[in-house]
Amino acid sequence: MVDITAAARPALASLSTALLVLSALSWAVVRRVPDRTRNRLLTRALLFGCLAAASSALLVSRRHSGMGTEIARGWPRVVHARWESFDASERRSAVLAGGLVVNALVFGVGCARLLGALDGVRQAARFGGSSPGSGGADRGA
Repeated sequence: MVDITAAARPALASLSTALLVLSALSWAVVRRVPDRTRNRLLTRALLFGCLAAASSALLVSRRHSGMGTEIARGWPRVVHARWESFDASERRSAVLAGGLVVNALVFGVGCARLLGALDGVRQAARFGGSSPGSGGADRGA
């Protein structure tokens, strides 16, 4: 497990914001993928997003207060939270389904963007630099 220090939290917040902006722009890339391969691409992205969201629980953040310790797992959203009180033997723990969904979307959209870009590169290589429907007219003289 990776422990996130307090000094690293602002950098992670900035990275999270950048990922969300890239996620919003990714639909333009995925939209250009032909319909026959779009479903396959989105299925792979969804599977990767779910796996990455579950494995994001390896990132741990601890915060201490006068009453106890809060341990949060997951990034960019918390997927598991635990509270341990100093005074009593009180312990509360919960899996946060909303965090799993948000993390799956963030990682899945990023994966869809990457797979869409790779599909575009693969098609360009297959058709020798021309677009599939142009019949080679844009290759130059």
